[in-house]
Amino acid sequence: MRLFFVIILTQFLLPLSGHSSYIPFALYDRGEAVLTEDIFPGSRKTRIRCFALGKGEDIRGGADFVSEIFLPEINEPHYRGEIISFRTEEGGGRRRHILLFRKGEYMNGLNRIRGVILERLEETFLSLGSPGMLLEALILGKKYGAEYMNDLFRNAGVSHLLALSGLHVGLVAGVIYTILRLFVPSRYRNYVTLLFLSFYAWLVGLNYSFLRAVVMFGLVSLLKPWGIKLSPLKLLLSSAVLQSVLWSDCLTSWSFWLSYGAMGGIVLFSSFWLPLCKRILPDLCAYPLGVSLAAQTALVPLILLGFGTFRPAGIAAGLVMTPLITFYLTGGIVLLPLLLAFPAFAGICYIPFQAVYGVLEEISLIFGRFPCFELSRPSGKILLFLSISAILGLLSLLIIKEIQFVRKNSQAEL
Repeated sequence: MRLFFVIILTQFLLPLSGHSSYIPFALYDRGEAVLTEDIFPGSRKTRIRCFALGKGEDIRGGADFVSEIFLPEINEPHYRGEIISFRTEEGGGRRRHILLFRKGEYMNGLNRIRGVILERLEETFLSLGSPGMLLEALILGKKYGAEYMNDLFRNAGVSHLLALSGLHVGLVAGVIYTILRLFVPSRYRNYVTLLFLSFYAWLVGLNYSFLRAVVMFGLVSLLKPWGIKLSPLKLLLSSAVLQSVLWSDCLTSWSFWLSYGAMGGIVLFSSFWLPLCKRILPDLCAYPLGVSLAAQTALVPLILLGFGTFRPAGIAAGLVMTPLITFYLTGGIVLLPLLLAFPAFAGICYIPFQAVYGVLEEISLIFGRFPCFELSRPSGKILLFLSISAILGLLSLLIIKEIQFVRKNSQAEL
C-alpha cells in the first residue's frame, strides 16, 4: 500500500522536474512549442519556459529552453502542457518574439485537466474582486491580479507572506488531515495527505518554496513507518539534496535559497533567540518573535545581495500581519469548495474578505513608510557585514556548545 502511494504521487511531482537551458528564440523564425511553465496576463513582455521546440508540426524535435516573448495582446492564462504557435519579427534593432495563437491542444490529458481546473478556480476568484485576486495569489501563487497588494507587501517588507510556503502546506495538510480522520484509517492518513499535497504542487506549478515544504512533509511521512526520525537539521539538508537532484533548476532560483535560508535560520538560531525573547515577553509573543528573528538572521545577507534592500520594519509587520493572512487563507481554503459549487455565495463571502483585505492594506501602508537599508549605501554595507558576522558568531557558539555537550557526556560515561 505504501508503494502504491509513492507511485501515485510521483505522477504529480516528477513531471514538474525540468532541466531547461537558455536557447534564444532567434534561432527559429517560426515554430511550435509546449509550455512547461505558466505565463500570466497583464504584461506584454513575458518570460516563459518551454520544451520540445520545433518547426512546423515537428514539436517533439527540439530542446528545452527558456526565453522572453512579446505578446501581441494581453492574453488569457496559458497552462503547463499547452501547445502554442509562434513567430519572430525584427523590431527596434532586436528580434521580437511574437506568440501567434494557442492551439487549444495539450501534450496529454493530465495537462488538459490541469488547465480546466485552473481556469475554473480563476473564474471563482475573479468573482470576489480584489480580495479574490489576493486569495488567488495566496492559494495558487498567481500574483498578476494582485500587483497592488504585492507592491504594498514588498514595501512593508512582508512579500514572503504572499509566497507559497510551509504556511500553506501546514494549513492545507491540517484541513485535509482533519477531514480524513472521519473515514480514513490512521496508518493511511499521512499518505493520503501527501498525495493531495503532491496534487496541489502539480496544480500550482514549479514553485520551489512550496515544493520544499511538500518534500519535507513527504520525507517525514515516508520514513516514520520504518521508525526513522530525522533531526530538523538533517531533515532540512536531506530535503535540499533531494529537491536539487529532482529539480536542478532550483539552484538558480532565489525562492529556493530564501526558503531554505529561512528554515535554516529557524533550525539553527531559534535556540539562541527564543530564550532571549522569553525573558522579556510572554510565551504567546516570544515564540513568533524568536522564530522570526531566527529566520531573519539567516535571510538578511541573502535579501541584501539578491534584492539590494532590506526593510527591518518587516519583522514587526510580519508579526502583525501573519495571523490575518492565516485567517484569510484558512477562510479561502474552507470556503473555496462552497464557491465552486454555488457561485451565488460570492456576494456574501465578499464582505468578510473585503474587511480583512482593507485591514491588510492599511497595515502594509503604515509599515511601508519606515526606512530601509540599501546595499548601495554605507548603512546597507555595514548591515551586510554585521549580519554575516552575526551568523558566523552564532554558528561558532553552536559548535562550541555541541563540543562541550559531547565532552560532558563522554566524561559521564567514563
